[in-house]
Amino acid sequence: MLQRTLSKKIYQHIRVSPIEAWVTVRERLSGTHIFGTRGIHSEAGGIYDKYALKLAKETQIAGYFSSGHNDPTGAVILNVLIYQIDGDTMALSYPYIADAGGNQLEYYGAAKLATLKSDGRWADLDLPLGPMGQIWTVRAGVSTDLISK
Repeated sequence: MLQRTLSKKIYQHIRVSPIEAWVTVRERLSGTHIFGTRGIHSEAGGIYDKYALKLAKETQIAGYFSSGHNDPTGAVILNVLIYQIDGDTMALSYPYIADAGGNQLEYYGAAKLATLKSDGRWADLDLPLGPMGQIWTVRAGVSTDLISK
């Protein structure tokens, strides 16, 4: 998933950099919007939790209901990975559907990458956005598409 949502250069840096901390947020999806956000995993003494909850509330996901689900809401996990790269603290965040079959969906969107400034604010890096901008989209995988044709 990250290979599709990050440039090749950024992906190569992330792939080999050690993760300093990992924060996981669980939320519910209704339509394209998130609600019921709560932290479920936190490292580094919780210093990144507030930022992870903010990111979770900003997340939008489209296309989940076109995958044949009857439940009007779905479970979503937002992972926030914290790295130290070239002396900077960076956060990479991306969501995935936590319902059954979520690992078989294809995810398209713009993973967020931000750097921590000296004044404590997070600044998003200017990454190229996919056709949906900041909204993530999901669809059934290729194998499902081939079976239905």
